Amino acid sequence: AKYWEKITNAVPTFSNIIRGSSVNDIFVAGDFFYITHFNGKNWQSRKFMTYGTLEGLDVSEDVVVACGSDGRKAYIIMAEK
Repeated sequence: AKYWEKITNAVPTFSNIIRGSSVNDIFVAGDFFYITHFNGKNWQSRKFMTYGTLEGLDVSEDVVVACGSDGRKAYIIMAEK
């Protein structure tokens, strides 16, 4: 199931890292555990936690992986595109 929410602005929060596999497959990760995706036409965003920040991001053909912390614990997030 896809849980990406369509947004009108590109990035809803401060971005820390940008990765992509092409000009129509770009991901941005940052504060408040947001991951934002551009599919060539629209930006979509998913918030994974209430607070904390994502500082690492990698993209494959089907999966996006991000890592970050909430100041106390480290987290790794894997999501299907």
